[in-house]
Amino acid sequence: MSCKIWSDGVIDGMILDQYGKRSEDILRGVPQISIPLHWSGYPKETKSFAIVMEDFENIKDEGMSWIHWTIANIPSDINRLEEDFSRKIFHCKSPIIQGKNTWILQIDPSDEICNRYGGPAPEQFAHEYETRIYALDKYLKLENSFYYSDFRKEIRDSILAEAVLIAKYDN
Repeated sequence: MSCKIWSDGVIDGMILDQYGKRSEDILRGVPQISIPLHWSGYPKETKSFAIVMEDFENIKDEGMSWIHWTIANIPSDINRLEEDFSRKIFHCKSPIIQGKNTWILQIDPSDEICNRYGGPAPEQFAHEYETRIYALDKYLKLENSFYYSDFRKEIRDSILAEAVLIAKYDN
């Protein structure tokens, strides 16, 4: 079985401007429009999906990777997230939950901006972003605003399959 994740917001390996710092939708310095995502090829035993968008190249700038988005408990009958899904789902009743992003280092962690998608904003050079999807055999026992460390512990031994989308955003 071949798992795949892709995005209409990535052209020729580059994330389109509207999903990062050149967007017209920036709030307190944080790009707001989450990238659309699609996936296929996951095991029939999948109960839920979880997605993490991470910038490992931020280690060169600030000494650590940067989490741009964590979203979990996506029901197994869903195979895509539309553009700006992160904000659209934020106030809806749904099993889908979102975790804290690393913008908490610059903004009050209780601000909802820190609890959803916060897009790419590389300063010195183009960064490469990994958007990884996990097919899981359960729903995660986490709540909105969860931390990435808790997420990592919760998915251990529950990953049925995974795939990664790698794309760059220019400075």
